[in-house]
Amino acid sequence: MSIVPIHEDSFWTVSIDAPNRLVRVKRSANPFTTLGDAEASFTGLRRVLATHPLVSYRLLMDSRDGPGRNDPEFEEITRRFRGELLGSFTKAVMLLRTVVGRMQMERLQREAGAPFAELFSDEAEALRSLGIPPG
Repeated sequence: MSIVPIHEDSFWTVSIDAPNRLVRVKRSANPFTTLGDAEASFTGLRRVLATHPLVSYRLLMDSRDGPGRNDPEFEEITRRFRGELLGSFTKAVMLLRTVVGRMQMERLQREAGAPFAELFSDEAEALRSLGIPPG
C-alpha cells in the first residue's frame, strides 16, 4: 500500500492512499482541553481535507485511540463538522475500540436521522467494507 501522510498535529494524522482512493484519518489519544481546542482542531482538519482533490475517495476514520467524550457542547461541535468532513466521501467507515464508543456513534447516527459511517472495531473488516483488500 502506498500511503502518503499529508497532515499530523496533536489530534489527527491524515494520510492518502491514492491507488485505493482512500483517506485515512486517525485520532490521537490527546484529549481536547477546551471546546475551543476542539473547534480549532476540526476546522484545521476540514482545511487539510479541502486542499486535496478527494472526489470519489472513501474515508477510514480511526477513532480507536481517541478519548471518549459525550458532553452536549462537544457533540454539538462534532455535529456541525460531521457533514462537512464526511459528506465529500463516497463512503465512510469508522473504527471504534469500545462498545461504549460504538453505542455513542449509533446514538449520534440515530439523532442525525441517517447513518454517516459504518462502524467497526476490526480494521480488516472495515477495509473489506470499503472494497479494499486488507494488507
